Amino acid sequence: MCSDYRVRFRCPVDYCQQKDCWTPWFDRDNPSGTGDYETLKNLYKENPNKICKAPIDIEVQTTSGLSMDSTGDVVAVADTTSGFICRNSDQNTGMCSDYRVRFRCPYDYCQRKG
Repeated sequence: MCSDYRVRFRCPVDYCQQKDCWTPWFDRDNPSGTGDYETLKNLYKENPNKICKAPIDIEVQTTSGLSMDSTGDVVAVADTTSGFICRNSDQNTGMCSDYRVRFRCPYDYCQRKG
């Protein structure tokens, strides 16, 4: 019977360096109207060159820092194609929380911004 072994690997330095970056937080809308709409289309318009054209991830939280999942809100959209949409009409309480979003961008975008 063999002994139980463990292994580890040494990777090139560039593998270990950060390959992407996060944008700043954006909060362009408040839920006081029909909901909270942090859409990429509007964010691109209002924040030229501050968001990459092909985000690889989205992070959503309330403006006070709570995770989207902890609010109990029914979220219509939260993705890297459209951005974020929470409609007041979908909520039991009648109103969404106030959210902010940020996007993770690829390495080549981060290098240009550096």
